[in-house]
Amino acid sequence: MIDANPLLRHTAPRKAGVGFLAERSGGIALVTPLTPSARAWLEARIDDEAGWLGEASAVGMRYFPALADAIIAAGLTSEREPFAN
Repeated sequence: MIDANPLLRHTAPRKAGVGFLAERSGGIALVTPLTPSARAWLEARIDDEAGWLGEASAVGMRYFPALADAIIAAGLTSEREPFAN
């Protein structure tokens, strides 16, 4: 049911050689930049008060589709980890 899940709609399978890793944790998407250029792109677009968990930016799932669209529009893509939910 990929169409019903924005995280799946806007990401590619793991190991696809892309700039971001996107993981879902409940109502939050953890967006981890995998390259220095991806990190610089994300830091330039995420609010200074955004939450970070280690290397990942924590984004509410309701905001994730817009972030994913911006990543795609910039010519970047995201990976996703397999997850049970």
